[in-house]
Amino acid sequence: MEPKELYDSYSKGLTLFEIYKNLVEKYGEERATKETQRISRELLVEEAKRDRYIFEKIFVQKYRDYHIENKDLILSHIEWMINFLKDLESLNTRPSVELSHHRCRLGRILKYRKFKDILLDRNVRILHENLHTLAKEIYESLQNRDYISALLNYAKCVKTSHSLINLLSIENLRLVHRVNYDPLTGLLNRRRLLRVLSDIVDLSESTGNPFVLAIIDIDNFKQINDTYGHLVGDCILKEVANIMRKSFRKSDYLFRYGGEEFLVIMPSTTLEEGLKALERFRKNVEEHEFSLDDQRCPKVTVSIGVCGSFEKHEDIQDYIECADKKLYEAKRSGKNKVVWWLPEKVRTL
Repeated sequence: MEPKELYDSYSKGLTLFEIYKNLVEKYGEERATKETQRISRELLVEEAKRDRYIFEKIFVQKYRDYHIENKDLILSHIEWMINFLKDLESLNTRPSVELSHHRCRLGRILKYRKFKDILLDRNVRILHENLHTLAKEIYESLQNRDYISALLNYAKCVKTSHSLINLLSIENLRLVHRVNYDPLTGLLNRRRLLRVLSDIVDLSESTGNPFVLAIIDIDNFKQINDTYGHLVGDCILKEVANIMRKSFRKSDYLFRYGGEEFLVIMPSTTLEEGLKALERFRKNVEEHEFSLDDQRCPKVTVSIGVCGSFEKHEDIQDYIECADKKLYEAKRSGKNKVVWWLPEKVRTL
C-alpha cells in the first residue's frame, strides 16, 4: 500500500501502529518511520480541523442558548479548545492558550466553585488537569517534530475534553432539572431521556465517538413484590440504583425507565468497554445482599439488553427499541445475563 492509501485506511479504522508495520514491510524501518511521521502530521492537521468545526458549529451553538448555571464553565472550556485546535491546525509550536490548569479561565472559575456532588467535583478537576497535561505534551511533540506522539496524545485529549463537557452537563441536569429526577431512586426519569439521547447520537455522528445504551430489568420483580410486599420492592429499587451509581462512570447517564426497568447511556464508549461495565454491574447486583430493617431480602438478579452506535438507526427511538428487544431475548433465554446484537445472531455474556 502507498502512503496515501494508508492515510485513507486510518480513517476507516487502521491504527497508526498497523500503518507503520505495513510501511516497514514495504520500505524498511528508516523510511517507514519518516512516512509514519508525515502521515501523522497530515492526520493531526485534518483531525484538528474537523474537531474545531464540531466545537464551533455544534457545541457553541448548543450551549450558548442554554439558560443554565454552569454555562460559563462549559463555554470557557469550549473557547479554550477552539483556540487549541487552531494551533494544531497550523502546527503552531507557541501556544496561544494558557497551559496551566490553574490559570486558564476554567481553572480560575473552578478554584472558587464547588459542585454539590463532591465526587463529581473531584472528577471534573482531574479531567481538567489531565487535559492540560496532554496539551503540554502535544506542544512539546510539535516542537520536536514528533508528530506520531502528538497524534496519539491528541486522540486522548479530545476524548478527555468530551468527558469534561459530559460531566459539566450532568451537573447542570442536577441543578436545573430536578423535576426530571425519580423521587424514589434519585436517578433521572424518562422525561429527560430523549433529549439526552438525541445529544449523544448527534455527538457520535459528528465526531465518530461510539456510545452504548442498555435497558436493565430486575428479574422476577412482580413475584418479589407479591411475596415480600412493596416496601421490600422499593428497597430493592433504591439499592439497585445505588449499585448503578457505583458501577458506572460519573459521565454516564442513569435513568429509571419505569417500574423495575432502568436505562443507562454511556457516551464515548466502545461496545467492548460498555459490555465490561454492564457485566460488572450485573455481577455486583447478583452478589449484593439486600436487606430491609436488618431483615435479609431475596437474592436479586438483572437482565440487560444492549444497543448503541455499533448499530445504525434512523430514529433515536429505534436505539431504545433495539435494546428492549435484546432485553426480551435475555429474559426469554434464562435471565441474569447481558445480551447484545451482532449481524445474523444474538450474542450473550
